[in-house]
Amino acid sequence: MRAGKYRAALRIGRKLLRSTPAVSPHDAVSGFDIATFSGSPADDPQAQARCFAFIGYADEYPAGASSPTGYKSAFLGVYCAGEADANSDDNIALVLGNLRLPSQ
Repeated sequence: MRAGKYRAALRIGRKLLRSTPAVSPHDAVSGFDIATFSGSPADDPQAQARCFAFIGYADEYPAGASSPTGYKSAFLGVYCAGEADANSDDNIALVLGNLRLPSQ
């Protein structure tokens, strides 16, 4: 995940978590760029959430949508869970394996 994408993950993490999370790089999984982070949810400071931010790109914009020259359609999101293995490669692949980009 490039630096700008880390910033997006950090912004999302700040909204979800009580403290500013440290964002860690992660290898791409299922065609998505990944960054991981963890912390206490803003609404439950006793809990621990493990999260990953993901971004994927479609080769083309969905039918009927206009595409600015040189840009691709992006699919961005965050997944958080309390399980210790929430950021494992297997869990990330399972979660992302169920997502479909607009061109798929």
